[in-house]
Amino acid sequence: MDAFYLDPSAFPAWQAGAAAAAHRAERRWSDMRAFFAGQPADGADPVIYEVYTWPPQGAGSTDLDVSLTLLMAGRIGDEPFHTKGHFHHDPDGPEYVSVVSGEGLLERATRSGLVESVALRAGVQTLVPAGWAHRVLNPGPAPLAFVSIASRHVGHDYGGVRVAGWVRP
Repeated sequence: MDAFYLDPSAFPAWQAGAAAAAHRAERRWSDMRAFFAGQPADGADPVIYEVYTWPPQGAGSTDLDVSLTLLMAGRIGDEPFHTKGHFHHDPDGPEYVSVVSGEGLLERATRSGLVESVALRAGVQTLVPAGWAHRVLNPGPAPLAFVSIASRHVGHDYGGVRVAGWVRP
């Protein structure tokens, strides 16, 4: 895949900061139990990650969703905290990811079973190719913050990631 550079700080939504986000979503273990093999040892319900989404950037078919995800550091059993993972409903919809801080791993998978991993750290920018599922893991000691940019129309297919083994039966 060719390298490229897209500076998220150039987007008006990013310049406005997290306080200007139109929506904040929080994912706790209880929201994601199907995505982890175990459960918290102490019976707690930790926040796994937060997503801040800004109003669409652009107009019509060129609308872009710009979001900042803050993936906490921690583990459930042997698994590091991670996002749910998803395919896009639109198989032609790629997603751009730019790491702001922290370290982690981006897992990408095709419906046919090909899996790749990309090491993430501050400054890394990568593309999730169209048609690939993806999730982010944080095995590190500190939160991992990353910006995602995709066309608004791509949608999220969380159930489809059973193929990648990211959802437990």
